[in-house]
Formats: sequence, C-alpha cells, structure tokens
Amino acid sequence: MTEVDRRELMVGVGAIFGAAAMGNMGAAAPLESAAQPSRNLVALRDKLREMCSEYEPQLDQMPSAYRSLFHRRKAVHVIERTQQISYLGLKPHERVTEPDADAYEGFVWNHVPQEVYLAFAVSPETKDEDIPQYFRDLINAFHELREVDAAEVLNHAMIYNPTVGGDGQPICSTQHPHDTGTWSNTFGGFRPLTEEAMLEATVAIRNNWVDGRGVNISARAEMLVAPKALWSAVDKFPGGYVASEQLTDPDSWFIKTSVDGLVWCERAPFEMDVWIDTETDSVLVKGYERRCFGCTDPRAVFGSVKPGKRRDLAHETRLKYQMVAA
Repeated sequence: MTEVDRRELMVGVGAIFGAAAMGNMGAAAPLESAAQPSRNLVALRDKLREMCSEYEPQLDQMPSAYRSLFHRRKAVHVIERTQQISYLGLKPHERVTEPDADAYEGFVWNHVPQEVYLAFAVSPETKDEDIPQYFRDLINAFHELREVDAAEVLNHAMIYNPTVGGDGQPICSTQHPHDTGTWSNTFGGFRPLTEEAMLEATVAIRNNWVDGRGVNISARAEMLVAPKALWSAVDKFPGGYVASEQLTDPDSWFIKTSVDGLVWCERAPFEMDVWIDTETDSVLVKGYERRCFGCTDPRAVFGSVKPGKRRDLAHETRLKYQMVAA
C-alpha cells in the first residue's frame, strides 16, 4: 500500500471528538502531500505545532492510579523478557564456603509493548476556541487507556496468560512454585474486604513469602488497591490506598507489596506531531506511544479475587475512541 493509499484509508475511518483513527504509520510523521499547501494551511500547521508543545507534557502531569502501582522502565526490545535468577539458597547464619554451583535461570516473563495512535483533523474553518478541546480530548483518551490497560493486569489476575509465561500460574495463585514446594499470594477462596482479611494478608506477605529457593524474603504490604464500590473501606488499611475506577469486579481487592514486579514498559514515550493533508485541505494532529503494563513477579501483589469472566475493558475503551493499537 502506498503512502497516499494509507493516508486515504486513515482519513476515511471516521472521527470522534473531532478525532480520526490512524493506521499503523510509525512514530515518525508521514510525508506531506506533494501538492503545494495553501498559506492558511501552513499557518494553521505552525500554530498547531506550537500547541502540541504545550499539551504534550500534560499527559504525564495528570493524576493517575497506574503511576502509584507500576514501576516505569525503558523498553528496548520488541518483546521485553524478564528473567528470574536464583542465586544462593542460604539459610540464616550460613556462611559461603565455596562459589555457588547451583545458581540457575528461572522463570521468564514476556511483555510486548503496543503501538497506540489517535489523531484529529483541523480545517482552516475550525473555530479557534474549539481547537483546545480537541487537544484535551486526545490527551484524556490516552490517559484513560493507560488507566484501563494498567487495571486489566489486576482484572485478569486469576487468569493465566500463556503468552506471558512466568511460573505457569496466574498472577494471584495458591500454587506458585519454588524449589521445594509452593507459595501463595491469595486466600484459599475469595475473602471480602474486611479488617481481618487485610490483617491476614499483611501477615502472610511478611511471614510466608519465599524466593525461588524457598527462603523467606523481606516483603511488606504497602498499598491497598480496591474498586470504587469499596471506597468506604479503604481507609481502614494502615498504609496508603488506591481506589481504582477501572477495576471491573466490585468485590475483588489487592495489596501492592514492596517487591518490584508491576511494570510499565515504555518503548516509545508519548509524542504529538502535525502534518498537512492537502487532499482534505486540513491539518492532522497525531498522538502516539508504544508501551505496555504487566507483572514480572507475582510477589508484587496479594489479591482476593472473585473467579469468573471479566469485561474486556481495554477493547471497549479502544472502540470508544476509535483508537488503533498494533
């Protein structure tokens, strides 16, 4: 497909909030049409480019739940692989008398950063007072999708995803394997959010969690994560809390721990760009980023999750904004 064909396909997809969905055209701005643009379009392009510089940083300045839960890290591969390594399996007070010959590579977690695009078209006839709202709508769309994609990690915490790999268990399981047995980051069955349940989970995190060798680790409960239906109970947790509107089950709840395992892999940071489309006599403004959210160590979270089918909230959000993800 030629560049012109791709541009025609993108423009014909439709718009929402004055936004048109874009095809997979890469992070760089596509080439502008060979036709000479009018002075009005050139002036409009320059104006919108300045507005991009103003609005682009706002996405990372918006209050968000995912920033409190996920560790942001730079992704450098098409598939980000996190390898678990098991080192010395020492008990307290043991001494190292010889180099460890039993260190080995453990489980591998795979995550694929997705490319996400959204764009809107502005013509010279568009009122100046309407343009800022288009920018705000685009920023809000990316922000909402980030929140949803991050929450989906917990929404599906009881469902094993074989493409991610890991230890062969869902994020929350009673059968996480280690060298000499199993460990658990959930209750034997669903437990509603009560002070007793929170205390029991906190004690289990501190006393019962082990590494790949089966040696106790110094994990601590840090933050309660609950859906909006349980907001009245979150202040009972002694640490901080996050009340997430994107958790789809009204009864399930989680505790984020001190273990670094909830990750936000960013391959390409959010950026905005502008170019002229002389075929439609308009200027297109595009937002783009490439990232994903996931879990690389189930010790990062303790969950009490109701089993059952979950809504595909991420898919619903993409349809809402006609947002393209590849």
